[in-house]
Amino acid sequence: GGDDAPDAASPPVPDAALPAPRTCDVKVLTPLARTEPRDDLGMAWDVEVIGTRAYLAYAGGVEVIDVSDPARPTPMGTSEAEVAMTRGLAVRDVEGRRLGFLAVTGDGLRALDLTDDWDPHEVGAYDLVGAAGAEYANDLELVGDTAFVAAHAQGLWAVDVSNPRRPRPLGHCC
Repeated sequence: GGDDAPDAASPPVPDAALPAPRTCDVKVLTPLARTEPRDDLGMAWDVEVIGTRAYLAYAGGVEVIDVSDPARPTPMGTSEAEVAMTRGLAVRDVEGRRLGFLAVTGDGLRALDLTDDWDPHEVGAYDLVGAAGAEYANDLELVGDTAFVAAHAQGLWAVDVSNPRRPRPLGHCC
């Protein structure tokens, strides 16, 4: 039949045949630490952690934070990049230097030297807006010396970052 009524021919299942209810511990998670919001930096969009340093991508750049004690993260230096909106961040160590690469809305790819925790600063850029008319660089991934940038309606851009002072395009699609 098409009705949802229980089958009268089926006997009820005895309670002993049902599995015993399981119990579990429920724990409430609380943040380890909270610092006051930084209105001057805008909204946080991405984070990378290497060792005891967290690199937080804000709307206007990157802030370096000491996380050696996760209960007391301590802000250090902040980049002063003139950017519209930082959306993605990738950080890597190369030959004794720590480099950061940003996907920036309305701009493209920015390269930063993050070696000095107190003085992160821009060292290079590739303008996807001028090259491709890209409105947004939404995210990026680093693979070796290549940054793969998601450039909104302009698709994927591969950019050579082997020389962070002069990133150069390798190709794009989609």
